[in-house]
Amino acid sequence: MKKLLLISFFIPTLVFAQQSRGYNMRPLNVPIGNLNKSNVVLIDEMPTYIWHRGCGPTALGMIVGFYDLHGFYDLYDDSTLLQTNNINMLIASNEHYDDYSLPQDYYPNLLQDISETGIPHQNNSIADFMKTSMSVCGNYWGWSWSSDIGTAFEDYIYFRNPNYITNTEYEYYSSISWDEYKMEIDNNKPVIILVDTDGDDLTDHFVVGIGYDNSTQEFGCYDTWDNNIHWYSWRGMGNGISYGVYGFNKFSIEKIFSGLDNQLYNERPYKIIDLLGRTVNEKPNSPLFYLYDDGTVEKRIIIE
Repeated sequence: MKKLLLISFFIPTLVFAQQSRGYNMRPLNVPIGNLNKSNVVLIDEMPTYIWHRGCGPTALGMIVGFYDLHGFYDLYDDSTLLQTNNINMLIASNEHYDDYSLPQDYYPNLLQDISETGIPHQNNSIADFMKTSMSVCGNYWGWSWSSDIGTAFEDYIYFRNPNYITNTEYEYYSSISWDEYKMEIDNNKPVIILVDTDGDDLTDHFVVGIGYDNSTQEFGCYDTWDNNIHWYSWRGMGNGISYGVYGFNKFSIEKIFSGLDNQLYNERPYKIIDLLGRTVNEKPNSPLFYLYDDGTVEKRIIIE
């Protein structure tokens, strides 16, 4: 009986320990951080997206968008520098929303959804693979577990192209985590950081780490609530410590091709886009941009 009482007592702590919460806008009591800094290290050409049906899938959507922009061009269908509706649907589809988010539920009133009561749709978005909002996982509307981010990255990449090799690791806040974080940024690898935004010593939000200021030991991030870079001190969680760090996800992806496959891959465009950055098929009498895997961009107009 004592053991059962202890388990019941600790469940709320475990639920909050590694989860985000469904805040689609910055709460009034959450600091905005520093916005203007110089002499910092930043990852270049990083997509930034606004909260779409969960900070977890939105943050991972930026990571996927970054790799789509840098050599893995079939992870999204549209140009990743714009948060199009197509990209939103790959972050969290309408089927995901209908199955797991209706009716919307908020802590502490968890409502059963199709993950428990019926047959859900086949996974088709990042939020599906992350189990965002699924009641069977103890997730309220917009919530996700940090332990599901790594597998969501790997499963979504496999869903889009099974020939890519992925790997993920998790780094908890520690005496060496700052150096580990800087190493990822120096290697041009954005990370997802789980933080406590309001200083109540409970995790509540995922942000995308894209830079650092070593002189002040601050990390720069996109927070899914706007498109600005926000800077906060790298500190562990604790009462009164806003944006305390719980830990962060590391990501890697690579292509595996034979020599012949690689030659053929580089000879044909991986994507054709129009002047608005939309992926299109070849069509006559229109200026189009042909993007190749080796970084070459060719502008063509087919006259008929």
